[in-house]
Amino acid sequence: IDFDTRINNIFTIMPEDDLKEVTFKGGGGTSLTEVFAHATIQQPKLLIVFSDLLCRSIKETPDYDVLWICVNNPEAEVNFGELIHIQML
Repeated sequence: IDFDTRINNIFTIMPEDDLKEVTFKGGGGTSLTEVFAHATIQQPKLLIVFSDLLCRSIKETPDYDVLWICVNNPEAEVNFGELIHIQML
């Protein structure tokens, strides 16, 4: 799911697909609300969120696992799931 303040595009990626071919449209601002609403309908086993997490946090723990990959924001915290911080140049 490509998102910023809203969902811009939803991709279906197959094992044989080249991820370098996927282009994202987002830019500026972050809102997790629509992403978690969509995931709640889809009920994934795992949701992996790549974000700087400079946004309002999601308070309610979903019924699926969440892995947060937080980019360039070492102070960010989350209310549930596992959080990994990465620093990109």
